[in-house]
Amino acid sequence: MLEGLVIGWQEIEPVFLVNVALNKPFILLGKHGTCKTTCAKEIAKIYGKKSFRFYDATKDDLISIAGIPIPQKLAKGRLEFSEHDRSIWHAKVIVIDELTRANRENQNLWLEILEEKTCFGKKLGYEVLIATMNPESYAATFKLDEALLDRFYAVIPVPDLQKGTTSEVFKQVIQLNLKEQNLNIKETKRLIEKIRKTYNALVNNKDIIDAINEYVSNYIEILLKKIECYISPRKAIHLVEEILGLGAYFLTQNKEDFLNSAAQKVLIHVLGIPFKIKPEVLMQIHSNLKPILSKKTLENAEKTRIDLAKLPDHGAVIKYVRENITSILKHLPFDESDKLLVQIIEQSKDEDLLRLRDILDKVNGHEEQKRVVEARILFQEIRAVDEIHDWLRQYEILNDQDFEVFDRAKVFVNKLKKFPWDKKIERLVFKKGFDKNDMTSFIRKGGFDGDKTEAGSGVQRSGPESD
Repeated sequence: MLEGLVIGWQEIEPVFLVNVALNKPFILLGKHGTCKTTCAKEIAKIYGKKSFRFYDATKDDLISIAGIPIPQKLAKGRLEFSEHDRSIWHAKVIVIDELTRANRENQNLWLEILEEKTCFGKKLGYEVLIATMNPESYAATFKLDEALLDRFYAVIPVPDLQKGTTSEVFKQVIQLNLKEQNLNIKETKRLIEKIRKTYNALVNNKDIIDAINEYVSNYIEILLKKIECYISPRKAIHLVEEILGLGAYFLTQNKEDFLNSAAQKVLIHVLGIPFKIKPEVLMQIHSNLKPILSKKTLENAEKTRIDLAKLPDHGAVIKYVRENITSILKHLPFDESDKLLVQIIEQSKDEDLLRLRDILDKVNGHEEQKRVVEARILFQEIRAVDEIHDWLRQYEILNDQDFEVFDRAKVFVNKLKKFPWDKKIERLVFKKGFDKNDMTSFIRKGGFDGDKTEAGSGVQRSGPESD
């Protein structure tokens, strides 16, 4: 549809047209010379030449946007503006150019216009608002105010045709610019109207609305556990409306899996680019939740994946796996459950090892992961024995109490060299922050009662006798 204007916009064209069709403000992000402003101006022709307003965010102020307040009206307690040919009041399409080159004060001029569709409390009738901006890496650019950014539904990165672009593509760019660039107004209008009608049909489909609401609600909950930035509740609404809009577009193109395709694009433009979230993070969550969009009954495996994705931290994952290991292994494919165990073990600290061993004791198979945990436990045990040996060698006997502690420590070391370990000793050595102070306190309190021990479940091993 936009091929008469620009080359290389095939991937972003659906997002561009949907936001125009649904009257949602959006941002075109890209370097200079990438036709951002050209496309914004051309799309305005759909609404008539006189309906278009173009503002330079760095130069335009209250007077050039709204006009001059009329003193006579102010004297009567009414705020009215004397209009001119660039004033905003009768605009249908507004383009705010170079938004990130505007300072904070100029950016703030647009907050009310975006959020309320009013200017100084007076209603505006625009249908499309497009902002263009350069990357923040550009010289003389400002960081876009977060409150202002939050009002835009999508950020669309414009292709810059750099490395990897073939000579054929550059030929198309040159040929297109040698002739008059123009938009097929008639066809674009027809597609926009089709998107709107399809969108309204989707809005009135309760099953689809319920599915998208459930998908987005779960998605935001999971995402907030994985990232550190603030995402306003407004973005949940944006996600729902954008998925409906892109879904409508893909339906007009007869795409079967239209909601899944829509969600993947929406996540990038509504969350990924504005909040600098890596695509792989977004798509990992989506892969777990996409069955919701088909509005089918979730399989047990899908429910398990969603439950795991919602867990806030590694400790919660271990707890969930420990309590649900049987159902996890039953419902997830072997490769997937094995990968889950590998990830848990890799992220686990020493104090988690005993819990992991307890989990794996209930598992049939996954022998490699059992060996990895057992090896880590053994390494930690050997390290503990070495530390206590060093402590004994350096221990200075100063009084009778020291003799008693020293004797107990020697017995304690001998106990350590006999496997499996006493569970009291296991709990001591594998507790978070284990050090010699803990060990000394343990020994002074007796450590254990003679030979009455609770055997750990480690593999039977033997070690050298004490010095």
